[in-house]
Amino acid sequence: MRMLSTPLQEGPGYPVDARLRPTGSYGPLVVTRRSWLEYYTQKADLWEIQALIRMRCVAGHRVLGCSIEEDAQSICFQSRDPRTVWERLCHLRQRMQRERAEEREGAIDIKLGEGGLVDLEFMVQGIQMTEGHRDESLRVRSVRQGLEPALEHLDLEPAAKREQVLAFRSLRALEHRLRLHTNQALSRLPQRVFEEMKASRLWPPVSEDTRLDDWQDLLILRRRVRSGFRLCCPDA
Repeated sequence: MRMLSTPLQEGPGYPVDARLRPTGSYGPLVVTRRSWLEYYTQKADLWEIQALIRMRCVAGHRVLGCSIEEDAQSICFQSRDPRTVWERLCHLRQRMQRERAEEREGAIDIKLGEGGLVDLEFMVQGIQMTEGHRDESLRVRSVRQGLEPALEHLDLEPAAKREQVLAFRSLRALEHRLRLHTNQALSRLPQRVFEEMKASRLWPPVSEDTRLDDWQDLLILRRRVRSGFRLCCPDA
């Protein structure tokens, strides 16, 4: 783990967070396939299954890795009671916004805050976990790939669906350029920093249609994202 995460001349390595294993910080680093399956089929909380949607094998035994990916897909995309899923996800989303988003006047969190990227991620992944067992187009890893198929399961006009897709692309592009500007993995964006990015021509990107020319455009976009998310979580 130390070798993987050590920064080298070419750049930083690959950070490994072993705290995310099912048994916690003091559990074994390696488990058998049987115990892994037992945990995710019998004990795992919904958010742990939600995290499995994005799982992919990056190294090691190819046959075993592909087999585990298939197991994960069968766990994620099975028939569930939508009411139970959304009750849990909406609670988790509200808690995340309340406890982790650091927003105040003149500063927003483009990932964790109201109308941020996590609204779109939870919306897509919730639909994947409730409808993926019967809609093959939802069985994808990335939110970018799953967004348009997921929106087909919501009662939205075509123009509103396009707005949600554009909002995701805009927020992702803004998050990337914020990291370039600060050289840190940040999602908290003060208005002052946004204006600095515009002055340095880091924003808006010429290659994407973001339609975020000023701070008010960004605030309006967040309200549109949250309005879409409320179709799944009315109390958000």
